[in-house]
Amino acid sequence: MNAKSRIGVAKQASLKLKIGLTVLCLMFIAGGSFPLYHGVQGIREARASLAWPKTGGKITQSHVATTTSRTRDRDNHNRERIRHSYSAEIKYEFPVNGVTHKGSRVTVVNDQFGSEDYAKAVSDKYPQGADVTVSYNPADPSDCVLEPGSWSGSLVMFAMAAALMLVPLLFLRGMWQSSTVDITDPHRNTKEERRRFGREFRERFLEWEPGHIIHLHRDHLGFATIIGGALIAGLVAGLLFGLVPALWLFSGRGPLFIAQFYAAVSLVLAVVGGIWLGLDNRRRDTHIDWGREMIRAQVGWFAHEYTFDEIQELSIRVPKPEKKSAGSGTTEKTYAARIHLHIGGKRYILLETEFTRHDHLSVRASLLPIVEQLAQDLKVGWSEK
Repeated sequence: MNAKSRIGVAKQASLKLKIGLTVLCLMFIAGGSFPLYHGVQGIREARASLAWPKTGGKITQSHVATTTSRTRDRDNHNRERIRHSYSAEIKYEFPVNGVTHKGSRVTVVNDQFGSEDYAKAVSDKYPQGADVTVSYNPADPSDCVLEPGSWSGSLVMFAMAAALMLVPLLFLRGMWQSSTVDITDPHRNTKEERRRFGREFRERFLEWEPGHIIHLHRDHLGFATIIGGALIAGLVAGLLFGLVPALWLFSGRGPLFIAQFYAAVSLVLAVVGGIWLGLDNRRRDTHIDWGREMIRAQVGWFAHEYTFDEIQELSIRVPKPEKKSAGSGTTEKTYAARIHLHIGGKRYILLETEFTRHDHLSVRASLLPIVEQLAQDLKVGWSEK
């Protein structure tokens, strides 16, 4: 395949990936329209409730309801995990034209659940037997509230809508408007500097003269890229680990609680994913100077200097790929092969490259001479992990 053909194939792959990501983002944007709609409807109804007629009523029931869920520990199936959630259950009665009606809403958008202290505070505010003023919809008296005009519960819906809609919109804007970014090859400007020994490494070879000077550098991901990627990953993973369990365990708590649960789980997953993404893609810089017999190793913001006497060994790790199962898809799983420098009681990644199942033997054959030469020039031993 000539250069023009490779460029054409790369452009087609880039376009297909952009279209796929666009469809995924549009799905999240469409999903965000539902909490947005309910949030707006909540505000409209809350404002309308200010004009509803009022009548006297009485609290017939007021207590903190506890919902218990039980799950088995993944590591120890004999151990059971118990989780509790709390909500204030308020019920009241009021007469309209000689007919007694019943209600249970404190505000238009239900926000009577949360921590045990919050649920108890709501319950204490409306104790059983207390006289209250009820605002009701004259067209349907069963549509009633104790606190007209309050729409604090809509804030959660707006927060969820913002997470589902704004992040994908910003991602789409950056992806389609920036012609300088090739999402199929984020390291296109440094590709030649990262290619040696028939492989493409994550490190850039700024200088490579074993026995004299070696200078390797790995670029880090930008803060905006980490945040955006973590949020998208959190929202996607939240569907499986947040929305599905919420529908199964808390279906009786209503759509607002399920939305809150999904948003909370997605946020936690986004934070964890962002931390992992940031740590895995930290700036790494390794400078080996034979003239000074010094090694400077930087990971992230922290840099350390060592003498050659502090080197313990070099090691190489080329994991053996798993056997391809009959039901596996067409996507080829990738593995990371690494050469480590053990020095000063720490282990630093010197070189790292990715390979597929079919490249296992060739990548090992290309890395072994590198580690052997480095070990000889540094006068240390090496091992294969």
